[in-house]
Formats: sequence, structure tokens, C-alpha cells
Amino acid sequence: MESRITRFTEANINRKVKSKVTSRKLSKRGPHETLCIILNGKTVGKVKVPNPHSRLFSENKSKRVAEALSLTFAEYNDLIKCNMTGEKYFQILEEKLQSSP
Repeated sequence: MESRITRFTEANINRKVKSKVTSRKLSKRGPHETLCIILNGKTVGKVKVPNPHSRLFSENKSKRVAEALSLTFAEYNDLIKCNMTGEKYFQILEEKLQSSP
């Protein structure tokens, strides 16, 4: 299991998050879009996605995206690398929400 977050391009993160995370656009104020994360018809969080540039996204910003998606670094890496489907993401998210107080 990976203990470090992998650096991906901003375009790759943008594309994977938008395609795998059921969401609706919350706002486009400022330079980035903020999306609501929707699980079973309820908004359970929000995530700010980077613009689709070709440059590498910084490690600290990637950590913030992973935290907003309620994923460990290894889970985040799998989501962006395509090892994790959107369905699997929501299964993990639902388990985490049920186990939190």
C-alpha cells in the first residue's frame, strides 16, 4: 500500500474526478470549479478540482483533493490511475460515512 501521494497532471485529476464522482457543479468562482459529492441523492461533501492544465499538480494540493474525497493516499492514487471505478469509490465513501460518529 502506498504511503505517499503520486503527482498527476492537473488535466488527469480534473478528468478522473469529474468522470468518477457523481457530482454537481457548485460554483466556478475563482480559478477552479467546486463540485458537490452526491451519494444516494444527498450532498456529502465538496471538492475543488484543478483546471485541465498539463502541468503536475503539487503534492500538497493533491493531498487536499484526497482529503476532500475522503480517500487515503493509496485510494486517491488508485482513483486517478483508473484502478478504482466510480462505483468502488462510492462503496468506500459509504463505508467511511457509516463508520464515522
